[in-house]
Amino acid sequence: GAKHAIALTNATSGLHVACLAIGLKKGDIGVTVPISFLASSNCIIYCGAEVDFVDIEEDSVCMSPSKLEEYITKKGPPKVVIPVDFAGVPADLPKIWELSKRYNFRVIEDASHSVGSEYTYNEKLYKCGDCSHADLAVFSFHPVKTITLAEGGAVSTSDDTLDRRLRLFRNHGMTREADSFTNAEM
Repeated sequence: GAKHAIALTNATSGLHVACLAIGLKKGDIGVTVPISFLASSNCIIYCGAEVDFVDIEEDSVCMSPSKLEEYITKKGPPKVVIPVDFAGVPADLPKIWELSKRYNFRVIEDASHSVGSEYTYNEKLYKCGDCSHADLAVFSFHPVKTITLAEGGAVSTSDDTLDRRLRLFRNHGMTREADSFTNAEM
């Protein structure tokens, strides 16, 4: 359902380029959950930013929007929040998305565990990773996931600028678009 999907070597590289695409850097803070594969926090560290954690809801085992808001009112808004869908159960993305609009942070849905999962919000059905309630979403095709390609990952977004940045990072900065060349005469 997202406008763009970019294939990558795995979800770890997807999380990394997603953080790079939003401009995460030293001095920034990224927030995720403590119950996840380490890539959900390492992608923040790879960019030189500081990682912090918000606890989960017991019933969903996903990020608690109320605890996220408590974190923000206590420590200030982070640059990015990475909610992790767990075992096919999506995080409460609509509430987290609402907080992102109120407190001005980016959302990267770690949908590695939710390929094919759906959720309902305001009586409408949404697919995990469709970026209706996230700037970017990351998928994993690792052998232990729902859909496997033996390895691999993907990032989805509906933002054209983020799509262009993701593709540049994935392709080592190479492009065929002459308008994007730094020195078009060479």
